[in-house]
Amino acid sequence: MSLIACASGSWNCRADSLCAINEEGTLPPSPSRRRSESRRMSRLTRATTVLLLLATLVGSAAAPVAAGPAAGPIEDAKRWVQQLTQQKEQTQQERDEKEAKLKQLEQQEQSAADALQRVEGELYAAIERLEAIETKLDKIEVHIRDLEAQQEEHRAMLFQRSAAYGERLRAIYKLTQTPPLVLILGATDIHDFLKRLNLFSAVAREDSRLAAAVQREQEKAESVRQELDEEKARATALRAEATEVKLTLDNKRALQQQLIAQIEAEEARTQQEITDMDRQAQSLTGQIQHWNEVEIPRLEEIQRLEEERRRREAEAASQAASQAASRVAPPSGPFMWPVSGILTARYGQRTFAQRFHTGVDIAANLRVPIRAAATGFVRYVGYAVQGNRGASYGMYVILQHGDGRVTLYAHLDDRVSPPQVNEGQVIERGTIVGVIGMTGITSGPHLHFEVRERDGATRNPLEFLPT
Repeated sequence: MSLIACASGSWNCRADSLCAINEEGTLPPSPSRRRSESRRMSRLTRATTVLLLLATLVGSAAAPVAAGPAAGPIEDAKRWVQQLTQQKEQTQQERDEKEAKLKQLEQQEQSAADALQRVEGELYAAIERLEAIETKLDKIEVHIRDLEAQQEEHRAMLFQRSAAYGERLRAIYKLTQTPPLVLILGATDIHDFLKRLNLFSAVAREDSRLAAAVQREQEKAESVRQELDEEKARATALRAEATEVKLTLDNKRALQQQLIAQIEAEEARTQQEITDMDRQAQSLTGQIQHWNEVEIPRLEEIQRLEEERRRREAEAASQAASQAASRVAPPSGPFMWPVSGILTARYGQRTFAQRFHTGVDIAANLRVPIRAAATGFVRYVGYAVQGNRGASYGMYVILQHGDGRVTLYAHLDDRVSPPQVNEGQVIERGTIVGVIGMTGITSGPHLHFEVRERDGATRNPLEFLPT
């Protein structure tokens, strides 16, 4: 559809405007038509919502469907599928990260297990060493007890020898009532003296020998005892050291076992997270497939049916409008002036903007009534740029007359006194179509008035207005 640009270039109209009139007379959708289409889209949305809910209920046994857009337009559904796809990709990325983490945990667990094995090997060696030291200490204790028993026997034997020697001396003393020295010196002759001296010497030597033997045994036992005490002290120190080593290794083993337990727990959590992510990815895959294969094709079919219905309604409305316009009688004379005011810009006149002026501008006070130049059929009521009251012609009205010409009334007021005519309405010459306003691109209150032929070509409005 080719649009005809209508430039309004007077000091009141500074920029081009699109009248949106083509050769077939097709116009942009009016507010009333837009409201009608909005109601139809609302009905379509509700209908599609019901269909999607039914599809969800029917398909829930086969595959879970996420609570996506209720039944919005196809683009909304595609955006929803895109979001599901992104969520699936993100889930897969997180799963890959968890998988890498799981492998790292497995490596850590293997390293911890190897370290535990080494610690247990060292611990077993320490236990064996400690047991050997304990065995050695037990033997030393037994040896010490044996030495103590031998020392006790030697002391008893020495005591016995000493007692026997004393007993002999006492016996001799009792026998002779003289001390041994006196007894020796009391010999009758030299032969008796030597005999007595030899006897006492032999007894003394025997006692001395026994005493010396006992003394040597005691000294030897004491030396051995000292060596055993020293060896026992060293063994005791080794036992203390081995006990400390064993305690340290026990702590190391406990720490390694605790570390392995923590790693195993983290592995279990990570594996569960991977399982949950696999389940989530599978669910997302099912949802994406459901939307791509079921819901979006259904929405496309509904949209196609709705577009077909709107096309038929538009054709019927266009046909009805053409029939209504054909019933409007051609003007019997010149147009009437739509408003009383000052002609400030003529047709074709160029302004500082160097634009071709497609109509005439008539300045007047705000809210002065604007009347239909001739009897006609209301083709359009609305803004030149939808939703922007300050652009182009602003609020304007288009009338189609019985001879095929159209007249355009632009920059109408849209707030205090908006147009009271409706599209499809046939109005008589002189009917008020609106009031002077300042909508669109304008520097002052005025009416921009145009006349166009059936083919859309602009004409000088002054050719149709009384002089």
